[in-house]
Formats: sequence, structure tokens, C-alpha cells
Amino acid sequence: MCDFASDRNTGTFSLFALAVVIFTTPLMVSAYQDKPPPGNTGGFGESSCHQCHFDHPLNDQEGSLNIHGLPEFYEPNSQYLIRITLKRPALKRGGFQLATRFAGGAQAGRQAGSLQPVDERVAVMTGDDGEIQYAHHSEVASLPSFRDEISWTLRWIAPEFSGASVAFHVAANACNDDDSSFGDFIYVKEVVSKVALEQVRF
Repeated sequence: MCDFASDRNTGTFSLFALAVVIFTTPLMVSAYQDKPPPGNTGGFGESSCHQCHFDHPLNDQEGSLNIHGLPEFYEPNSQYLIRITLKRPALKRGGFQLATRFAGGAQAGRQAGSLQPVDERVAVMTGDDGEIQYAHHSEVASLPSFRDEISWTLRWIAPEFSGASVAFHVAANACNDDDSSFGDFIYVKEVVSKVALEQVRF
């Protein structure tokens, strides 16, 4: 929450800060058309796109974000095609970011398996820590696939034997394409895939 101070100097600073945000927002948004900055999935203490696109509540009920293709129990070293689908009435553009990390145990929060693009619509980058992979939309893949809907497909290669579940965190932006942070709707989702029972150590 933000409070407006009664002090004149503080008020002047607040107005200046607001002006900076307003006039630099188009530059920030245009810079992220090809990819969002890493670390914005909303999982493991990360922020999400909502910190910049904040004028609507998260996960507005008129839209949806889903991850398809994940098994309830994954097999180590197996490959899975994942489809991310974002739906929203009057969707003009969209983008996403996804990360896969161990959900618990000694490796909680660390990279789980690997992510690979299957076409030019998705790219994968590594975070500032040099370990966590972030899959995201490419610049050519921000337009709706169908009316009010956009989707992206990528490959997840499950980790070698670990005995731990994997958490998938994804954040997506349903944009109105006005080159600003305002009027957009942010969605976040978490899906957990458990390791196959016979692979768990007791």
C-alpha cells in the first residue's frame, strides 16, 4: 500500500516519482515485448508481472491461465510437452514466463530438469544466479493464436532421480496493446508434479 504524506517535500517527491513512472512506462513495456526480465513467475518468493501491471487484481475471473501436459507423477529423464494457454476477452497481446523448481526437500527452490523450446514461439533464458531457467514468449508469439486466446508449447525434460516433487510456476500478461502498464490483466498459476512412487527413497 502507498500512503500520501502531508509534508510538502515528501509530496513533491511523490509527484516526481509518479511522473517518472508514467513517462518511462512505455519504454519499459516496449523493452519487454520479446521477453520479460527473469525472476517474475510469482513462485518461491519471486515477484510477478503484477508489480508493474498492477491496476487490476490477479487472476481476474473473466480470464484464465492453464498448464497442460504435466503428469500427476513424472518419470525421471522423461520428456513432456507442455502447453500454456492464456484466455481473456478482448485479448490483444500476451506473454508468459515459466520456471520449474524442486518443491521441497534438500533441493527446494533449485532448478528441476530442463526446459527447451520446440519452435520460434518460445525461448529459454537463465536467471541472474546462472542456474534457474525461465521459459518465455518470443516477440513473434505475442499475438493471439485464436480469438481471445494465446498459447505456447515447450518441452520439459524431467530431472534424474531426485525423490522430490517439481513445482511449475507461470505468470502471464493479457495485454490491451496500448504500450503502457495500464489496463492489462495478470494471471499466475502453480502446478506440482510428484515423482513416481517407486522412485521415492524411504
